[in-house]
Amino acid sequence: MNNPHYSIRSPPLLPHTRLNTPFTCPRHALDALSPSSHFKGVVRQTTSAHRLVLKSYLMGGEQMQHKMLDQLFAAYFEEERDIGCFDSLSNAGVNAGVFATHAEVSHSLIPS
Repeated sequence: MNNPHYSIRSPPLLPHTRLNTPFTCPRHALDALSPSSHFKGVVRQTTSAHRLVLKSYLMGGEQMQHKMLDQLFAAYFEEERDIGCFDSLSNAGVNAGVFATHAEVSHSLIPS
């Protein structure tokens, strides 16, 4: 570090802390932790999923919200479905008991 500004603003790291930073880990160890190495689903906007979680909380409290989250997490992480898709959200809402039919979900999630 030739620039004195950097040496004044940030003190040097101790040797034992330098080993714990992810930047000094081997590259293959970081690749194993990368979500792209395990997840094969779609990643996109999840505003509707968040609205559905809020709706489930307002309708049935924390217990119904947990059921809704279980449905969404299973769909996203286990089944690798797109939780931004209306069909996935509709299935999760009906299975969690937030809505009785798929038609009710469309009235709640699709703005009129």
